[in-house]
Amino acid sequence: MTILIILFCSIAIIGIFIIDDSKLFSPIKFFSYLWGFILMLSCIHIGILEKPSVDAYVLLMTMISSFLLGSLICKYKNKKKNVEIVKRDTQVRKKLFYALCIIYILFNLIDISLVLKYRMQGVPMWQIRNWYLQPFGSVNPILSRRTFVETLFRNIVLEPMGLLIYPVAAYTFFTKRERKEKIISLLFAVLCLLTISIAGGGGRLVYIFFVLSYLLAYISLYKTNKISKDLIKKYKKVLFIFVSTAFIGTVIITLIRVKNESFLTQTYKYFAMPPTLLSEWLNRISGEPYTFGLLTTFGIHSYFFRTLNQIGLTALVPNIFTRSFGHILNAEKFITIGTVGTGNAFVTPVYYFYLDGGFVFVVMASLFFGFLVEHVFNKIDNNLNVRNFMIYMIIMYGILVSFMRIQTAIPSYIIAIVFVYILTKRDLGEQHEEK
Repeated sequence: MTILIILFCSIAIIGIFIIDDSKLFSPIKFFSYLWGFILMLSCIHIGILEKPSVDAYVLLMTMISSFLLGSLICKYKNKKKNVEIVKRDTQVRKKLFYALCIIYILFNLIDISLVLKYRMQGVPMWQIRNWYLQPFGSVNPILSRRTFVETLFRNIVLEPMGLLIYPVAAYTFFTKRERKEKIISLLFAVLCLLTISIAGGGGRLVYIFFVLSYLLAYISLYKTNKISKDLIKKYKKVLFIFVSTAFIGTVIITLIRVKNESFLTQTYKYFAMPPTLLSEWLNRISGEPYTFGLLTTFGIHSYFFRTLNQIGLTALVPNIFTRSFGHILNAEKFITIGTVGTGNAFVTPVYYFYLDGGFVFVVMASLFFGFLVEHVFNKIDNNLNVRNFMIYMIIMYGILVSFMRIQTAIPSYIIAIVFVYILTKRDLGEQHEEK
């Protein structure tokens, strides 16, 4: 199995590198590199994690193959057609964006005050972080103090904003000529980064996404000739400082959070854990009734049914939704994964696809998402503006966290797509090109 996995990953990575001819760094490449890295780390199996089952590996390779095939089908279909591209420029609604950033920071400061309060009482940081990460409806000192209205506002406004702040700030930094606007956008991004990191108990993913936003903004604008050559050298230095600072910060946070493990051990566990955790869950969900797509699309429909529950119309809420919600909550439970202890949430999209419809749904859903991602990216690749860059980064974030879950099961991820259009406005000038 180890040889098969290494061969599979090598063929996938090399094949996509040869076939893909996108201007920008494409999601399909990112997906191939990320999952090739995860599977190779998992099959090395250094002994601290339980060995995944053959079924888990087969389902993961099926997901990866189907996603890549769906993407390539879309790419082939687009190449055979002469598609008219409508190029539009867009702008950020600055007042609304900065107002939401300020609100975002203020709520983070409220959470920081709670972190300090419980730290003064002797509560360990890992426990505080676990309180924040517990799902909706959990009872703990952090979540229980929030009213329904505050919880709703955080989920519908603040969480989607947290996904868009860094892409907007990065695009603004590299495209705006006014030095003042560059500094303001960077300042807000850094303040949001630091406050959410402290408030959330030292999460590392936010640092990775911050750096990824600036890195991909630079690469994308450079490849589309939207950065003048005289600024390229200057921005390289800025990016080097960003990446170095974020890497050092991630290492420090990692070492502080788990003092009895080295940075390399934690990194290995972080990326090698998903196949093991999926393997454990496959034993538990085998034989469960299918949820027929409601679990994968939970982020789209969940608020409608939650509202019915909240206003007392529980009779109108179907049992299949209740089962789907139960599966969402189950994925957050900690279970033993080896000598390093327990793990949660890193169940991969296969967990959701398999519960929705077994092996067949794993194939069909992966094909669909591969096709959809390539279709949306093709439009962005040929017309880069701030709105499209935000969508691009939402896609890349979804792929980045695909070793945890399918993001369409998260309401804030779906709402973030809506926020893209609320936060931007289209310029009047339009230009048509033939492809």
